[in-house]
Amino acid sequence: MRIRRAGWLLPFMFFIGTWCGGSASDQKNVLLITIDALRYDHCGCYGYERPTTPCIDSLASRGIVFDQVIVPIPRTVQALATLVTSLDPLDHGVLSLGNRLDDKIQTLADIFFSAGYSTAAIVEHPMQIVETGDNGANLGKGFKRILRTNRPAIEAMKWLKKTPGSFFLWIHLFDPHWKYLPPADCRIFSDPGYNHLRYVKLLKKPKGRIVYQNDWSPSDIRYAVDLYDGEILSADRKVKRLMDSLDPARKTDTYVAVLADHGEGLGEHDYYFDHGEDLHDEIIRIPWVLAGPGMDIIRKRYRHQVSIADVAPTLLDLAGLPVPDTFSGVNLVSRIHAGHEELQPPHPYICGLSDISRIPQNPHAFMSENRGRQRFVRTEKWKLIVIPERDGPEEMMLYDLELDPTERLNRASSNPERVKHLLEKIREFLESHGRWASFLNNSERPMDTDDIKALKSLGYIN
Repeated sequence: MRIRRAGWLLPFMFFIGTWCGGSASDQKNVLLITIDALRYDHCGCYGYERPTTPCIDSLASRGIVFDQVIVPIPRTVQALATLVTSLDPLDHGVLSLGNRLDDKIQTLADIFFSAGYSTAAIVEHPMQIVETGDNGANLGKGFKRILRTNRPAIEAMKWLKKTPGSFFLWIHLFDPHWKYLPPADCRIFSDPGYNHLRYVKLLKKPKGRIVYQNDWSPSDIRYAVDLYDGEILSADRKVKRLMDSLDPARKTDTYVAVLADHGEGLGEHDYYFDHGEDLHDEIIRIPWVLAGPGMDIIRKRYRHQVSIADVAPTLLDLAGLPVPDTFSGVNLVSRIHAGHEELQPPHPYICGLSDISRIPQNPHAFMSENRGRQRFVRTEKWKLIVIPERDGPEEMMLYDLELDPTERLNRASSNPERVKHLLEKIREFLESHGRWASFLNNSERPMDTDDIKALKSLGYIN
């Protein structure tokens, strides 16, 4: 396999190594933290007014914040498969919750393990997303230690204490995910006068009715958002406990990446408390904070559009490991270097798909089929969402992200040439991936009763 390695990076890594008191050949640790359903605009370092993320904000203050990070399919399994493989879903094949990552595909953990790192994936999620057996999504491929637990931070601290040498640790926190029931000490944003038992009763309604036919009062919705923020605070406190548990000497040699797998709809576009089927920015745009040795010579904020596929090659290069040609994401190390001048953004266009919908209340019932998936293309200024219909023309939703960042005004009818141009970009994207035709009949891994139960608890099926 041919290996890509930027020649300019060697002196850069030497500077980072000597800044940390080591040599350029030292292996750097990597701590990858993903937080389920964490919206970028509910984090303090992205301008949110509530103190939901003090620890993550602290990391951001001594690291770098990526402003526009996009996921190709806003659902956990599909997005995290892109994270660990640096491939688009149409290339890695995990297009649905029931798909399994092919054993032949190289992962981030494969590379760290081959380089002599101790590797562990400690994940909190109801579904078997990291398991490598026939009933697992296989996202844990390459990790020596795989654990799915409801105490990920505690288990991660235990693993770190008994693991000497260089490590690559991936921890996934589930806190901000529906049903938004944070610990009592994290419900600091909620109205104390609201009857919590009323909220518990509302949760018993079919999830499809909540998502698409929401009849909650404004105070009900506000209370749910308050609890969502409490869940974020709970996740942030777990990050802090994990960071505090690192030995100080070890911490100086550790890169920490904190990001989400997708965002969450909170009703902005009549899509409540879910993700996957909707493609507005509150769903497909995620936070990514990166901190670690040498970050004093890195830009504090990177404002260009990037992809979750860029995380793996960037972490490998920062760790001093080669980036394989099989990775399709962009290595951002040179671009975030303070002295680097960019001629163009790393991703002028990012395209993606919605998940299929298993909820019968979805007004776009055609989404229950693969060919009914919504599609999007995003630039730093324009965003086009295409909604197929079984009968009749596709619905086009065009947004000017500079003038209308919350995507309120559909400009498709007044910009036909822009729509035509962006539709061509979607067509080029789909035709450039060999799976575009075959994925329409893509098979899913067999789901056992535990997975079906998990899907129901998540509200993905009724």
